[in-house]
Amino acid sequence: MLFCLSFQVLGSSISIPLSPEDQSKRPAEDLIYQGNRIDSYQALELDQRGVNLAQLNPYESSLWKNEKLPLEILNPTSNQFRFEEYKRSPTEFFRAVVSHQGQRFVITASLDNHTNILRAGLLRKLGYDIALPRYLESASIRFNSREQKTAFLEKLGEETLTARSRWVATETQNNVLNLKDITIEPAELKNVNIHIPVMNRERQKQRRVFRGLLAIYTLTDFPQSINGIDEKIGRVFNGFLTFTHPYANQFRDVSLDDLKWMTSRLNQVMTSQDIHEIVQGAGYPYDIARLIEHKLKSRINSLSQHLSLPQRFNTNSQISLGNIQSGELTGNAYPNRVVEYFREDADSPYEFRELFRLFRTQATYNALSQVLDQAIDRIVPGVSVNDAVENIQDEIADFRINNGNVDGSLPLSVFTYPTAYVNASARRNVVFGQYQESVAPIQLVDSVQADANLGVYSMITGVNNRVTPSVSASVGFSRTYSHVRAMPDLETATSQEVERILVPRLMKQVGNILKTEFECSLTDTVTVQESELNGEPIVYIKFDTAVEGAIELARSRRQELIATGTPESIILLVPVEREEECLAEIEDLKTKSLDDFLKELADNETFIISDSINLIGMGNASLPLDPVLGQPLTLSVGAEALKGFVRAVFIRKKDGYIEVSLQRQKNFNRQLSLSLNYFIEVLRGTKKWFDGEQETLIYKIPTEGVDDSRKLITLKTLRELFVSNNTFYMDEHFDPITLNHDVRGTLTTLQMLWYKSESLYMDHNVEIDLPASDYPHLTEEQRKKTLFATSSMRRNGRNFFGFANSILSSLSRFLNLGSGNSDPGRTFQGTSKSRYYVTEGDISPDASANRITTKIDYIWRGWSAGASTLNDIFNWIEWLFDQTQVNYHIDRTQFRGIGPLKGFEIKSTFIIYPEFYQKFEREILDSSHYQALEKLRALFGEEKWNRYCSRRSRYVGGRRRIGTNRNCIPTPVKRITRLRRAGLPEDKKLRVKKFNYILVMLLEGFDRQKVLQYISDQNFFASTRVTGFLENSERGYVDYISNTFGRYNTEYGTGIFDQISSVLNITPYELRALNYTPGM
Repeated sequence: MLFCLSFQVLGSSISIPLSPEDQSKRPAEDLIYQGNRIDSYQALELDQRGVNLAQLNPYESSLWKNEKLPLEILNPTSNQFRFEEYKRSPTEFFRAVVSHQGQRFVITASLDNHTNILRAGLLRKLGYDIALPRYLESASIRFNSREQKTAFLEKLGEETLTARSRWVATETQNNVLNLKDITIEPAELKNVNIHIPVMNRERQKQRRVFRGLLAIYTLTDFPQSINGIDEKIGRVFNGFLTFTHPYANQFRDVSLDDLKWMTSRLNQVMTSQDIHEIVQGAGYPYDIARLIEHKLKSRINSLSQHLSLPQRFNTNSQISLGNIQSGELTGNAYPNRVVEYFREDADSPYEFRELFRLFRTQATYNALSQVLDQAIDRIVPGVSVNDAVENIQDEIADFRINNGNVDGSLPLSVFTYPTAYVNASARRNVVFGQYQESVAPIQLVDSVQADANLGVYSMITGVNNRVTPSVSASVGFSRTYSHVRAMPDLETATSQEVERILVPRLMKQVGNILKTEFECSLTDTVTVQESELNGEPIVYIKFDTAVEGAIELARSRRQELIATGTPESIILLVPVEREEECLAEIEDLKTKSLDDFLKELADNETFIISDSINLIGMGNASLPLDPVLGQPLTLSVGAEALKGFVRAVFIRKKDGYIEVSLQRQKNFNRQLSLSLNYFIEVLRGTKKWFDGEQETLIYKIPTEGVDDSRKLITLKTLRELFVSNNTFYMDEHFDPITLNHDVRGTLTTLQMLWYKSESLYMDHNVEIDLPASDYPHLTEEQRKKTLFATSSMRRNGRNFFGFANSILSSLSRFLNLGSGNSDPGRTFQGTSKSRYYVTEGDISPDASANRITTKIDYIWRGWSAGASTLNDIFNWIEWLFDQTQVNYHIDRTQFRGIGPLKGFEIKSTFIIYPEFYQKFEREILDSSHYQALEKLRALFGEEKWNRYCSRRSRYVGGRRRIGTNRNCIPTPVKRITRLRRAGLPEDKKLRVKKFNYILVMLLEGFDRQKVLQYISDQNFFASTRVTGFLENSERGYVDYISNTFGRYNTEYGTGIFDQISSVLNITPYELRALNYTPGM
């Protein structure tokens, strides 16, 4: 199933099972065993008897012999030829037959000429008796006429998809054409031209001699750009080796043994000198040829590694020669060549001028927002909290004069002042990476907000001479419009029109494109319409055939036009059925209106409208401490409680539909905080408890393939959403998927200067209800499902941008570089490292208690990472795996370059499947106490355990058996053994929470490598994804997915939530209610 899927979806990819036990591929029919030819059934019997089919050769023929053939280089007596005829060619190839002194040749012009010669050389060394093309730096071809010469050159340009002038060495005015960078070979072929990488399935279906060509074609599938040639080929996914090649799908019968046979021949027959000889004859410039040698040998080693074969060739990735510096071509110093070997580096969005523009834009828009705030304050004066503090302090001063004690203290009193203010702001922020559920390298986020606040502020005297606590209560009303869209680069993001920041106005402009009322142009029985036909004016007189006498009216109208000067020759009478014509015209107008609207929106472009009501209570007390270096030091303690009600509308363009999400939230948050201030806030710690209930209604409004009867409904729904921000029409005509979320959790944050540490624990219950109209084949019970997840997330990072911004803001509220990101790794010059443990279960009444998976993410994010930083991270990831099973998880060559990886994210993901929990329950929770301790001791690490035990023994006496000496058991082991006594609960939610606890304990408190080995590659699946911008490289933005490790369980995929979201086509962000995890 997996193989078929990858083949059908990718079209130009093929997946080969790497398991020797897999027999889904039929053996070849052309094999030789002990000197005798055997068929595929006999080969299968030999395989079952243990014979290694990868060591069997095909039978010899005129095409292939079991010997190394020499490179027979064609040596024509002259490079001057006469054109004879054209030769049929594959795509992007041009071939023609030419002659010299009666000898006929085929010349080839193609951007792949170098690789075709190289491929032919490899095949000859491997025993294929094919003609070896020869590279000609220049050649002259004589034609019978200049017209024939011109036609030849035009055809050459068309068939190679290049400018024809690129192939001309020198211009001539006669019948001779001087070409460059072509190949020549005999017109009479010994065998089929298999060095041209074109294949059909029927040719290779039964013969290893053709099946093995998949390896050669993939090894030599080079792009024009030399720096774009990867040093490794193929990717392993779930035990399948995947190749990408234009004709890969024609090799669907190739088996693991076929690949091993060809790769073994490469290793056994070829030498480094052979490869040097082959590349030397391919026509590359000298310095590039040396780099090609290295890359070809490296690719052969890579294929050998995939197939668990020895890697024979020594390589030098840091070769420097001519224009090659440290393995990279540094410029296009070959102006006389057709092939463009070098491609300029991608423009970096992280250059200084781009960053300067970014900060300038952020600061400008923040200042404008502050000016707007002050303007509103002048128009609608209010009383802010600062105003209330000043008034209360004045009252306290007066009170102290009249009622103060002798020692200057004040009696217990409460001073209160009301607060009321209206505020508005307009902000523009450039976000790197993710913003809510939108993900792109660079995103522009515009927001307009208006809010009003009513409350009271109180200060309490008499508690302590040095401390005056304060409390406040308020109710706030807010509406926010936001607009999120991906940007190609920083320059585009920072040069958007100011007017687009007014999101409500922008939404109305876009919505007004949609029309909901249409008129037919055929307004009467006879209608005159002016148009053009082939660039000439024409007048149509359309008359309704259903109306009696319409033809006479049309003729009369024709005479009137002629009488007024319209030429008779351009008037055309057209009979129509007016009613049908109008219906078709109106449907076309509806389609055009919808298409014009969709052209204004990019994929995943998002509009958000949010209304909120918040009831807030706060308390704060500041305790002055002894001054340090003459400056005051203050300790502040605060508490906050918030009851919030939120209604939000998310409108997002998707492929083929507009997705609208309606969210209704009821939240209750509590928070305690402690901070230390010295000039600025030096240290701050907070503990936040949050409880949330959220109902999400997800509507999908189709925009492609809409029935005529529903098209007007779609137009009216979208217009109402964008113009008036109402959902009444949508509620009436569309049925949503309903998600009911119940979220409980705690967030602990510690921030010291620029260092930030966060830990989040969250339980999340979601009930899914599918609409009967969209799922009529399901019963009511089947349309409902309940999922539960418990999460343990930890993140540490350095947020230099936020720290600098807080200092600027303390100097003036006009000095602000824009809002930062809650993840330090997504800020300027910031870094972060995160660990996520999310255990998910299907707790529906009909679900098994063991439908539980855990998704573990180790994530590194940051502004910039050089080669050493990347290697340290990659080494740590690969260290986790059992080195006897995999040692090439990540291809380091993908990140080799002169510059660092900017705006990077490295995410290593592990999916733990239910079989592990059953194994753990059987071998540890249900085993004897002593057996469980022995197993846990092995996972903890013998040496580490003994060190702990030695330290403990100093305090509790001599060492005894580990089963009886409780003081010798490390704390993480004790926590696991407690579960043995309590046993696993029957309640499905509690089981999910317990297994999350177990995995966190094992992977945080035990030896990670040993734990993953214990879990076993049969019970988990892992891959690593790396994204970022590789500077000083033509690759530019990198999105790399590593080879995978472990077994991909198709029943559970990448987790229960991901599986459900994929089936329902809703985002994991929505299903997981990640809006409750602030940037985590």
